[in-house]
Amino acid sequence: MAELRVGRFAPSPTGPLHMGSLIMAVASFLDARSRAGHWFVRIDDIDPPRAQPGAIQAITDALAIHGLRGDRDVQFQSDNDIRYQSAFDALKPALFYCTCTRAELRTQSIYPGTCRAQRTPVPDASIRMNVSQWTPIEINDGYLGPRRYTPGRDFGDFIIKRKDGLWAYNFATAVDDGHDVTDVLRGQDLAEVTGMQAGLVRALGLSVPRYSHLPLLRFPDGQKLSKQAHATRIDNTVADENIHFALSALGLSDPEKKASAAMLDEAVRHWRLDSVPPEFEAFPRIEC
Repeated sequence: MAELRVGRFAPSPTGPLHMGSLIMAVASFLDARSRAGHWFVRIDDIDPPRAQPGAIQAITDALAIHGLRGDRDVQFQSDNDIRYQSAFDALKPALFYCTCTRAELRTQSIYPGTCRAQRTPVPDASIRMNVSQWTPIEINDGYLGPRRYTPGRDFGDFIIKRKDGLWAYNFATAVDDGHDVTDVLRGQDLAEVTGMQAGLVRALGLSVPRYSHLPLLRFPDGQKLSKQAHATRIDNTVADENIHFALSALGLSDPEKKASAAMLDEAVRHWRLDSVPPEFEAFPRIEC
């Protein structure tokens, strides 16, 4: 039986969608559907202090209005604590307690292994993964090509559980992707954390997803569109225009303007990762 390909779009509820995030949602949707696979939305809501009230509803409403409906119900990382605890327990032999402060590590490009000997709980400590025994992680990125991540050079011992008791982003993402996803398509700002995520998936004995990292949508000054950069939220009243813009940015030449769902259906038949341009046309900055 052929493998069922599964892709996901995984926003954090720190604000509404902007055009850059919509483009990644469209790309991951097209990539999964073009392979006769499934696509779903996962809300990465494991960091409540950063969550914005109403963001989850705003995100899911915008995706639906733009014709981006999943093959599964929306999933939430906050529902996966049992899964994370099981993975944590499996990794325990390689975990240690770290009391280093950000100020102490500010001059280090990667974590230097300072607290590796601390294997028993101590107050006010994060819990890190010792990667000193890991072998290099090799990824054939679907867009960037072959990539090699060497522990100790490209990344160091990284946090599994934060000092405040919350699961760390890279840990939760790796565990969920290893369980539920075959194809991860996302922005190039996350390419640098792929080594530690793929390494975690490997360490847990799960199937490492296929990764593809696409260019980011940027303002004319080169700054990437992001919530931190106050990127304007998607205007749901012009969904068809938004989808047309996203498809054009992704290299689907001159898509015919029609209803969003119809444009997406047509785009599925023409989707090719190698047709995505190396950079997107600059997106105008709209001052509020």
